[in-house]
Amino acid sequence: MQSFDTEGNPIKGKTAFALKTIKNGTGTLKIHHISLLANPVRRLDEAHFTVMGQGIASVRLEVFGLSGAKLFDSGFQAGDAVAWPLRTNNKSVANGVYLYVLSVRGREGELFRSEVRKIIVLR
Repeated sequence: MQSFDTEGNPIKGKTAFALKTIKNGTGTLKIHHISLLANPVRRLDEAHFTVMGQGIASVRLEVFGLSGAKLFDSGFQAGDAVAWPLRTNNKSVANGVYLYVLSVRGREGELFRSEVRKIIVLR
């Protein structure tokens, strides 16, 4: 799978998707893209997600099994990055496909929730 940033430039070794601008009163949350470093995740202890944009106050990551069961919830973390430690219930997750949703909160209370995306763990 080839990924591109919002200007159409290829992003090597990352999964990314372009998003949009969200306005709420006077505030504006502008998201250029969200990237996941290395998908599939190999030989890493964490999966790292970064949101590129303007007006970002915090990011939340939720990870689900294919059955829909929630395996991880970071809660809102200040800044533009969040990581999944590839663990649930204090045990490493198995190789496989997982689903994730990223939520981004703006400085003025704007809220964006990404579409459901896939992450592959192969160690």
